[in-house]
Amino acid sequence: MTNSKFINIDPTEIHRLIAFVNEERMQEIALERFGRRLSDVELNRTAQAFWDDEGAWLSLEEACVQAVDYALDQGADWQETDGHFLKQAG
Repeated sequence: MTNSKFINIDPTEIHRLIAFVNEERMQEIALERFGRRLSDVELNRTAQAFWDDEGAWLSLEEACVQAVDYALDQGADWQETDGHFLKQAG
């Protein structure tokens, strides 16, 4: 089983979505770490929390740095990912 996610190219979009945490993953994290799922109001707050909470923002930024570092790793097996991207890009 793989956790790979491919980025689909939408030619109408100027910016591509690189990564995201969907609400189900946020609920899984809440349940695993805090022992319960979030209410709809609490779940809605999580999006703003990335902007307002410095620790959350810095963690998100560090995750991006790590992803860039990994993407630059020429030793990693990028054949499937690159092939999918190039096929989509036409």
